[in-house]
Amino acid sequence: MKLNNRNKSITKRQEQNAINDWLLPQIKDNPSAVFMTLKFRHKQTASEEYEGITLEHAEKLLRVFLRKVDIHYHGYAAATKRRAGVPRFVFKHMGVFGENVHYHIVALPHVDPHEFAKVADLEWQSLDTNGWIDCNNSWFEVVGNNFDDLKQVTFYSAKEVQKIGLEDSWLIFHNIPRTPSIEQTP
Repeated sequence: MKLNNRNKSITKRQEQNAINDWLLPQIKDNPSAVFMTLKFRHKQTASEEYEGITLEHAEKLLRVFLRKVDIHYHGYAAATKRRAGVPRFVFKHMGVFGENVHYHIVALPHVDPHEFAKVADLEWQSLDTNGWIDCNNSWFEVVGNNFDDLKQVTFYSAKEVQKIGLEDSWLIFHNIPRTPSIEQTP
């Protein structure tokens, strides 16, 4: 059993190194980025216990948020047909005890990053209709154009690959690579 756990640990470490190696060339020529952390609240139930959001519901809110941001910048048709979207890398984190789902996103917007951060924050807040969105602890920060800062924030976003595995942490379906065809506006 120990050998099996050790093999899993080595595999996850290899996955972490592989994703970090892949991310570096993706960010090296970017003028700036926006680092986002999307957090959720725990709700108190009638029996005064705290209930967390389900993974399915959190994923749905993430999808809606990303689509709203893409629609804002690229229009409905382009965003819903995935012809255009804001370049980004999306990672799921589960927190220290594996019960606190939240998301880290490194966005590489084609517009002023400060304006993008404000729009993204407003779009996230607009989803707080059922009380799950934690607006106070979610973050929308401009990273800037320093490669070391971009590297640090990108690696931080991907850090749980080593903990929960590449397949569970890196939400590749929500990523949009930085390519000329994707960056075009309608």
